[in-house]
Amino acid sequence: MPVTPVTPVTIDNCDQEPIHIPGAIQPHGFLLAFGETDLRLRQWSENAAALLGVEQGQLFQLSLEALLGDVAAAVLRTNRGARTWKRFNPIATEIAGRKLDAVVHRSGDQVVVELEPAGLPTYRDYGADTHEALMQLQAADSLPELLEEAVRIVRRITGYDRVMVYRFDQDGHGQVVAEDRLASLEPFLGLHYPASDIPAQARRLYVANPLRIIADIGYRPAGLIAAPGTAATGPLDMTYSTLRSVSPIHIEYLRNMGVGASMSVSLVHGDKLWGLIACHHYAPKLVPYPVRMTCELVGQMLATLVLSLQRSEEAARQELLNERRTRLLERLARADYVAVGLTEMADDFLGLVDAAGAAIIEDGRCTRAGRCPPEEDVRAFVAWMAANRHDMIGSHALAGEYPDAPKLGPEAAGALAFVLPEMADNAILWFRPAAEHTVTWAGNPEKVYAEGPNGPRLSPRGSFALWKQTVRDQSERWTRLQIEGASELRARLMEVLVRRARDAERSRDMLLGMVSHDLRNPLGAISLAAHVLNASDAEQGLVTRTSARIAASSDRMRRMIEQLLDYTRTKSGTLTLEPVPIDLVTLCRQLVEETEAAHPGFRIAASMPERCSFVGDPDRIAQIVSNLLGNARHHGDTSRPVCLTLRCSPAGVELEVQNHGKPIPPDRLETIFEPFKRDSKDARSSRHSGLGLGLFIVRRLVDLHHGEVRMTSTAEEGTICRVTLPALDWSAVPRPS
Repeated sequence: MPVTPVTPVTIDNCDQEPIHIPGAIQPHGFLLAFGETDLRLRQWSENAAALLGVEQGQLFQLSLEALLGDVAAAVLRTNRGARTWKRFNPIATEIAGRKLDAVVHRSGDQVVVELEPAGLPTYRDYGADTHEALMQLQAADSLPELLEEAVRIVRRITGYDRVMVYRFDQDGHGQVVAEDRLASLEPFLGLHYPASDIPAQARRLYVANPLRIIADIGYRPAGLIAAPGTAATGPLDMTYSTLRSVSPIHIEYLRNMGVGASMSVSLVHGDKLWGLIACHHYAPKLVPYPVRMTCELVGQMLATLVLSLQRSEEAARQELLNERRTRLLERLARADYVAVGLTEMADDFLGLVDAAGAAIIEDGRCTRAGRCPPEEDVRAFVAWMAANRHDMIGSHALAGEYPDAPKLGPEAAGALAFVLPEMADNAILWFRPAAEHTVTWAGNPEKVYAEGPNGPRLSPRGSFALWKQTVRDQSERWTRLQIEGASELRARLMEVLVRRARDAERSRDMLLGMVSHDLRNPLGAISLAAHVLNASDAEQGLVTRTSARIAASSDRMRRMIEQLLDYTRTKSGTLTLEPVPIDLVTLCRQLVEETEAAHPGFRIAASMPERCSFVGDPDRIAQIVSNLLGNARHHGDTSRPVCLTLRCSPAGVELEVQNHGKPIPPDRLETIFEPFKRDSKDARSSRHSGLGLGLFIVRRLVDLHHGEVRMTSTAEEGTICRVTLPALDWSAVPRPS
């Protein structure tokens, strides 16, 4: 009588199917199970008697030698009670003139022997194939190359029509990442499959037993029979069986694909199923056991090399992320607002976490880049994070967490975002689109196979459609490295912002002191001059001198106020450009004439081409030149002229302002472009005319033109400030929103 009745399995209950105890085998071989201690026959497959040429009733009376052949029987008797039989497999034996391979394993207190037609390759062939395959795998330099080499090797040594590598993601969904096939077959490379295609119990079995084979999907299962009088020990656990009958749902899946035979080899890391080597043939095919052993070794080596390459690639990705984060932080440390990282370094900013879009909200301003939701929806999401005290979110499925996720659209199925502590109006966000929008069907849409009773669900195209439905509104998962990289950026960014806050506080204190002191002098001069002018007996010469003093004091106050306004605009991010075509030679000549006229005795030696066409903001460039000339006048030797040099090329322009005098110390050069650096250590020096903001504003205006400014100072050459402005197509230059 059968030990386990065959239970009907449908697509609705296949996830609970006990596939390790099917109670039947594939009939291309037969199974015999013996008591571990007495080697008495306890169970056999119903096809065993016919294959051995005896009646069912006689099978139980046969000797071990008659059942297994002399060689296999001797191995069992000699090694009775062995803990593992793997090292003996396959045992080449012969029964009634038929050459068979006997494969032995333990199952509970039974020794299970499965016999199948002997393979053609000799041991030498098997060893040569194995050695060559392992050498080829070890020569691969990258993961794609390794996987492609693996499918070529397995197809070459097995002869299957199609060999693929499936890779599983964190959710258990699979993707075909390598394929070798007959040219006439449609490609499956790149296709995705839902996790439900391989139920949990199948994955556990795949980890325990790394190789499975179906020689003919049209087979009729051969049930198991228990020996008369044998005590019931429950169904035979066939986890490690090579002939185990497979789920009818899996058979239907293969039949819907037109497959006639298959084999799969597990790729296991520890106790986790990383992927599968899947082989398909479009006619019945039995691969001999020695060849399967080679494939199993290929799978083990492949899994080891995959892990090694993944660790190497992860280390390389970590290094790349570190480099990108370092570049961002270095730029942000010099910038006046965080959004410069997104507007000027978009590739690094998006690449830091492999995002498709990003947004920065800073002091109420929103800057976006890439595939990003509308500004109002980004702001609403940040407000929700703040209201729910989410300092950081790393989600690949926002639809399950954020109530208004549909408003963000398919561009933001996943988000990695953080708000800055105690700064709820400031946030940095990265977005990813839905995963279903990132893949395409690679096969022939006209290819149709007959469908089984469970319909088109059990086919590659049907599974792909189900996968798309499963991952709808989900993005690719954020990796550990990406989340750690964003967290590190956040921590370092907080350090920058805290330092800026401290500097801002010191600057405010300094500003109050400087303004109260510096404006007191011109205001006092204006007040005194007013009293003089009110005197009826004032001489004409005194009136003239007094008027000049009023004009000079007013001009000084005007410059201070203009610098303060530009500084405020810079810090708020509202200092903008209006680029238009200009001739820099004409502009610079006008500024030289105005400066010399305003300061009699001050000389400027200008060296410029006849014409220099450029696209930029004329008012801001004039401000750059005026500030540099004023700085040179204050610090230079008044007996020698200031040199202004303008060079023009298709790549852009270079402007140099040089003055001679006492060189600037190196430690001062390091902070020369910082705000509130005075012309003199003595705040009451009569030679200063501003708040120490001129060079800071110069740098900011140069930054807005996407240029560079550098200053050098030596006793031989004097002090040279060099400004480089590139020629830009402003219509294509990203600018703050």
